[in-house]
Amino acid sequence: MSANEKLEECRMVEDGYLSEQFVKQLTGDFDIACVIHIQARNTGIENLGCVYMCQNLVSLDVSCNKINDLSPLYMLQNFAIVKPQQQQNISSQRFGTPPVTSLT
Repeated sequence: MSANEKLEECRMVEDGYLSEQFVKQLTGDFDIACVIHIQARNTGIENLGCVYMCQNLVSLDVSCNKINDLSPLYMLQNFAIVKPQQQQNISSQRFGTPPVTSLT
């Protein structure tokens, strides 16, 4: 199954919450702590949910979703790049400054 087919299969998340099971479906990893990259563009995510459990996460593409709170990323030590929703307003007060170095 290709990555695009896998994404189509799990297109929408339940209640807009990024769950551990959904991350596993997207990445094919059995251990969420091993996830390095998450490609979750246009999947209906409103809440980053369990992303803080992805201890080795380096990049996250959540563009075309309706996420307002990026604060769960604050806990990730290796994290470097996030692609938020198409330049929509993201509350900087709810987004911790370190360790994110760029919003692209």
